[in-house]
Amino acid sequence: MPAPATTPPLTRRGIPVDPRLRVLALGTFVNRAGAGATLTTFALYFTREVGLAAAQVGLALSIAAVVGMVAQVPLGHLGDVRGPREVMALLTAAFGAVGLLFLVVRDFWALTAVLAVVTALQNGGGAVRNGYIGRIAVGGSGVAFKAYLRAVTNLAMSLGAAMGGVALWIDRPWAYLAVFAIDGVTGIVAGLVSLRLPHLPPAPARAAGEPRLAVLRDTPYVVVTLLTGVVAMHFVVMEVGIPL
Repeated sequence: MPAPATTPPLTRRGIPVDPRLRVLALGTFVNRAGAGATLTTFALYFTREVGLAAAQVGLALSIAAVVGMVAQVPLGHLGDVRGPREVMALLTAAFGAVGLLFLVVRDFWALTAVLAVVTALQNGGGAVRNGYIGRIAVGGSGVAFKAYLRAVTNLAMSLGAAMGGVALWIDRPWAYLAVFAIDGVTGIVAGLVSLRLPHLPPAPARAAGEPRLAVLRDTPYVVVTLLTGVVAMHFVVMEVGIPL
């Protein structure tokens, strides 16, 4: 009787065995470390140093959250029709480049505009990345891939928050601006790292006569998606509520 097949290990000494997961992990770590530093310092800088009211910063964050939620669907679709690797790299690098505009923002409307674009690019890049993982992680390995990347994200955000804590301790405008600059540069670097992933062709086109919103007819999928959205609200608490 043949021995049962064993699942290959995901990592060796903490490093992913799959080279594609190594690239995804590296890009995630670089990008989210910068984001963790910005989340720690963002609200304090724009209220104390720029002089905006807390209510204005809160409104800007709220508007950006709504824009990001809406934008991730069409941007994720763009990854399907144009190729996920290239779109993911472009959105991630653009996220970093636009984030550098925080260095010059001095009023509510500019802050709202930059935040909205940055959040849309970040959420869109995440949607495309999830689609990429869904196509390369075969044999049920997608959950393991996502779990590992979540651990990488948590570690990177923690280290980034510590870096932001140093800026808070220094408590000078240049320290906060340095954090924003680092976040922007790390986003650009993460986008370039994504180009090391294997190219995937665009997803197959929708068949003739197939409804555009056929997924909404899959009731179990829709229910699970809604429940997952409720669980994912802790990101909003961390990225919007805690800074406020």
